[in-house]
Amino acid sequence: PYLTYNDDTSGIWFASRRGRQLAIRAVGLALVVTPILVMLDEWVVDLHGWLPWLPSFASNGVVPMAILAIALWAGARRLRHRAGATRYETMQTVFVFVSTAFVVLTAIGAWFRGEGMGLGW
Repeated sequence: PYLTYNDDTSGIWFASRRGRQLAIRAVGLALVVTPILVMLDEWVVDLHGWLPWLPSFASNGVVPMAILAIALWAGARRLRHRAGATRYETMQTVFVFVSTAFVVLTAIGAWFRGEGMGLGW
């Protein structure tokens, strides 16, 4: 409600064909990328070991969050400029991506985390 739109699409999700296609692509991308990033974090990436001079909250919290925020921002800019998405379609696509990633992370946390929060069956 705080953003201005060219068209009055308030309360209408997936108002355009391109918006629906971008949302479907966002779901697919989140379903693939999120588990891959979880596995990379578990078995490959060790930011605390790579950045020993940073406190643990920074290397395990601030740095990964900054990387993800920059990736989301870059993805949103790419949608706007390359795909020709409107501001509304871009916000909707990012929201769908983040929501799907949240559901995948919840499923991984509930069903695939074992002792010490390590990945397992």
